[in-house]
Amino acid sequence: MMHLGRYRLGDLVPARIQTYDVDGVPVAPAACPTTDWYDNAGTNVMAAKSIPIQDRYGVTGVFMYEQILDARFAAGRYWILYKWSSGAFNGQELDTFEVVAGGNAQGQYISTFFIDRPHAKFLIGQTDGGVVDKVRNPKF
Repeated sequence: MMHLGRYRLGDLVPARIQTYDVDGVPVAPAACPTTDWYDNAGTNVMAAKSIPIQDRYGVTGVFMYEQILDARFAAGRYWILYKWSSGAFNGQELDTFEVVAGGNAQGQYISTFFIDRPHAKFLIGQTDGGVVDKVRNPKF
C-alpha cells in the first residue's frame, strides 16, 4: 500500500500499478487491471474502472490512469483497490490519497485570456477538464 499524497478538486490522481504473478515476477495479464475507488466510509465512488497499459514494449505489466477529481470526491481520505488476474493468481493492491478543501471540480486553468472592454472586463479560461469558462469583472 502506498499513500499517493494530497490533492484538491480538479487535480489529477495517478493510479499506477505493476502487475505480478504468484512468484512476484512482473507479468502482463490477459486483461487490463480494474480499479475500485472507495471513500473512507467504504462507499464505492467509482467501480470497475479499467486502466490501460503504460508502456507495452518497454516495461512488463505497468498500467496507469489519471482520474480527475470531480464532484464525486468530497474532502477526505480515499482508497484505490487494484485487481488483476494472471493465470490462477488473482492479484490485489491498495493505494490511498487524500482530498483536501479547495480547488474546482471542473479542473485547473491551463490557459487564460483577459479582455478589457468599456462596459466590463472579462477573463476567459480553459480548464484541464476541457471546460471553457467566462468570468465577468474578475477581482485580482
